[in-house]
Formats: sequence, C-alpha cells, structure tokens
Amino acid sequence: MCPISVIITPNIVEFHRLIATYCPSLSSTGLGLGYLSRTLLATLNIGGIIVKGATDTITTPTASLTCAANGGLKRCGGLGDVLAGVVTALTTYYSIHSGGKTRTGIELQHVLYAACAISREAQRRAFVKHGRAMDANHVVEEIAPLMNELWPPF
Repeated sequence: MCPISVIITPNIVEFHRLIATYCPSLSSTGLGLGYLSRTLLATLNIGGIIVKGATDTITTPTASLTCAANGGLKRCGGLGDVLAGVVTALTTYYSIHSGGKTRTGIELQHVLYAACAISREAQRRAFVKHGRAMDANHVVEEIAPLMNELWPPF
C-alpha cells in the first residue's frame, strides 16, 4: 500500500496539464476523469488526488468518489489553500489516530471527502455572511466553528 505521502489538489485545468506532462499518451483520448485520476495517481505514486471543480473528484489508490456539497457562490483566490490546509489537518489527525500506521484506501478516501465537504461548507457560510465581498480569510474564520460543531471538544 502507498503511504499518505502526497495528496495533490489541482483544478481541472491543472489536472489536464499534469496528464499531458506525465501521461501524454492519454491527454487527448477523451477517457473519463476517474480513469485518468487513477492512472496519474499510479504514475506519480502518490496517496491521493482531489480534482477541484463544480464537483470535486477524489481518488485514492483503491477507490474514487465525488463531493458535490454546496459551497459559496463566489470563487476567490486562496480557496485551494484552504482546502489544502483542511486536507493536511484531517490526514494528520487520521494518521496519528490510526495506530501510528498510515493507511490508504476507503478510510483515506472518506477523510479526503470530509476535507472537501468541510471546505465547501465553510465557503458557503462565509458567502452567506459576506456575500460578494467574501475572501479566503472569511472562509478560514468558518473552519474552527464548523469543526467544533462536527466534533465537539471533549
């Protein structure tokens, strides 16, 4: 099994650039996002890929799923950084609480799904409060309250 070494979070344009660079024979085949994601994952020997878009596509070495949770109605700079931070926090927590062993597969896939869903919900809440003036800092401000709702402190 591949350790949780690297999780990449390209948007769809960046993803297709990665395919063109690392899997050039597949770049113009019209194959589905799931197949391309699994192929790129294996080629790069990494733990997971989250292709960001209207629906996020999450791929790990053993499974793939999508996250279509509602987000904010505005895309602003820094949202990918917010997602990367949430992914880092949740995968670190997962790694620590999995008996010191980093695992991949169904469990990791659910952790990455949770990161996408949390990031999208934080964006939605920030947009409700700030409207078109929302920026990534407003989204970050929503993360801790949201996490405390999902997992209350002891």
